[in-house]
Amino acid sequence: MGVGFAAGGWVDRQAGTVVDHPLLGWREVPVREILGAHTGLPVHVDGHARALADAERLFGRAARGSRSALHLFAGNMVDAAFATHDEVHHGPRSQAGAIAHLPLAGGTEPCPCGRVGCLQAELSELTLCRRAGLADPLRVVAAAAAGRPRAVRLLREQARMTGRAVRLLTDVLNPEHVVVTEIGVIHRPDCLAALRAELDEERAATVVPTSFPDSVLAVAGGSVALDVLYRDPLGVSPELN
Repeated sequence: MGVGFAAGGWVDRQAGTVVDHPLLGWREVPVREILGAHTGLPVHVDGHARALADAERLFGRAARGSRSALHLFAGNMVDAAFATHDEVHHGPRSQAGAIAHLPLAGGTEPCPCGRVGCLQAELSELTLCRRAGLADPLRVVAAAAAGRPRAVRLLREQARMTGRAVRLLTDVLNPEHVVVTEIGVIHRPDCLAALRAELDEERAATVVPTSFPDSVLAVAGGSVALDVLYRDPLGVSPELN
């Protein structure tokens, strides 16, 4: 079956290349070639958001069987994916879902691109950790669980801004379901409520957290390989022919 690899940023699935990952400083990195040389196995690559959209389609609770679904991934990188009729859209060079520099209403965070309020700057876990003064987003969640008001406030505010991002994307795409991978929304019902409060009642009802709260990155990598296998099992495993 081979190896599945998922990353944030701009990932060209067909070329097997990470075209641009600003946080890692990667540009045109031939991931398929590098990993293939080290493992001797076929390597399949894709972006986190699209990989998780596929995982929801294959194994998830919310979007499985949906005619259209939006997935918003807000980790260190911020990306999105859109699927219709059981197919995740990639576009030329797999650049679909590159939303990092869309402007977010009410955003105040400076972005390295020179503007203020880009989705990447506002919703990144790096921003959350810097504001909280903690090194890891799970520590922010733990601090909130321990009753620290600042951590609770920051997580709710992050979820509220994530809700604004969902509103922006749903106004354009009008999906049947919306799946969100964001640290507060995953772990805290009050954050999910804060996100949904930014939407009208009908749209809020369609928004759910990821189906894989404890294994997001592992599931993303696995779904890249499994998607290829399920679409063409004989092509991936020619010995079965």
